Amino acid sequence: MPPCWCRFIQNYGMAPYAAVPLVLLIGCCLGFLNGSLVTFLHIPPIIATLSTLMAFKGAALVYTNGYTIPLIMKFMTMGRGFVGPIPVPTLIMLAVYGIAFVVLKYTMLGRIAYGLGGNEEAVHLSGISVRKARLTIYTISGFTAMLAGIVIASRLSSGQPNVGDGVELDAIAAAVLGGTSIFGGVGSVWGTLIGAFILVVINNGLNLMNVSPYSQFIARGAILAFAVAINSMKSFRK
Repeated sequence: MPPCWCRFIQNYGMAPYAAVPLVLLIGCCLGFLNGSLVTFLHIPPIIATLSTLMAFKGAALVYTNGYTIPLIMKFMTMGRGFVGPIPVPTLIMLAVYGIAFVVLKYTMLGRIAYGLGGNEEAVHLSGISVRKARLTIYTISGFTAMLAGIVIASRLSSGQPNVGDGVELDAIAAAVLGGTSIFGGVGSVWGTLIGAFILVVINNGLNLMNVSPYSQFIARGAILAFAVAINSMKSFRK
């Protein structure tokens, strides 16, 4: 909910970098809520996250009354700033990917995350608290989602309650194109990054060819279906 970050700054006079930790904490709480729905109410993850997606979007619209909340120029470093020739959003992205790579490859939490995707029962029988691990993973997810929202709000110089519609499908497509299994337990951070680059190249190519935005939705849907089909065939052969 990037609009709340903008409102903390614009309406309540809070310094932007004081507002950032507060909003990231809100993101953690929302991620924990998602994890709680899955862990304690046993709602399928895809249903739980889609439900809260709609609820959070509605909350953003109620919070802003559907209006855009502007940001003044000096608060846009996270979205438009540079460190030398490198944009700040790129540095944030590389930092997040680097930390995620280390966590998934070299820490117990990373092994548990793969285990939960591959065989949750085996993780449970190993004496590991599945509930605690799942709640931690969802909380981290909420943190990174809110961080992305802050960067987007800073880049757009405003908090827009409708921004990001449909991005969840692009995220799924990028992950699957990068080799992540929709059945869980298989995937890599750098593969997902490559998948995202492939998706961006395709989108830019469609724009350069002056393909209608409406037709682009068809193309992106076909790409997602193709990637999932390839993924499913690989899993079936195994």
